[in-house]
Amino acid sequence: MIALRRAPERQRELNGGLAIWRAFDLERGGTDVLAGGFGALENLSEGSIAPGGNAWSFGSRDSEFVTYVADGVVARSDPETRPRLMQAGEFGHLAVGRGSQLSEANASPAISARVFRLRFTSPAPRGVRQCDGRRFTAAERRGHLRVVASPDGRQGSLLMGQSVLVFSALLDPGHHVVHALLPGRMAWLHVVCGSGMLGDLLLSEGDGVGFADERAVAFTAEDVAELLLVDLPDEALPPRGATLQP
Repeated sequence: MIALRRAPERQRELNGGLAIWRAFDLERGGTDVLAGGFGALENLSEGSIAPGGNAWSFGSRDSEFVTYVADGVVARSDPETRPRLMQAGEFGHLAVGRGSQLSEANASPAISARVFRLRFTSPAPRGVRQCDGRRFTAAERRGHLRVVASPDGRQGSLLMGQSVLVFSALLDPGHHVVHALLPGRMAWLHVVCGSGMLGDLLLSEGDGVGFADERAVAFTAEDVAELLLVDLPDEALPPRGATLQP
């Protein structure tokens, strides 16, 4: 099964200097099978924060997040610690519990910031449980799917609290990537920029595709493209404890 979410179908929200495009939106409901997310992936949001723009606050529910700063500089802060700057190319992991107060804001007075946030269902104790970050260079991600977050911290990736793998890739025109899916696994592919072919399907910036009961995800770049890929348990399986291979 392949589920397609085109960029214009995303839910758009404007709040001062902050614009957010959400791939999934519970309020949409109705016949939208992706309204509640895709398995443990509750949402994949793209945010554009104007210079000195409003903070992008984290929700109060128990959740686990992976944040990617595609452009600009972002300041992550909470009431108890000094702001931490995240540069372009940096990925951050955060597990928060109910009642946490955290936010991410544009740290530059002159340049807009473009940020992607992946939210996963994850029980967490009250307050911040874990916060980590690492910059993965363009060279590390060019030409292949580079793991940036995993449940075992493989290859220096960020440590997840559940059996979820997050990959990033930068592809030149004509480059092809394939990610095999183990039994009981599914995946979500998001095109950060550029375009490419998924079989006979042309995907462009902002498009997302979910894969369930498929053997692999294969993408060929038509022009310079950037991808995020999430490999996660089938929603019928428990979110923890699976043994994953690279």
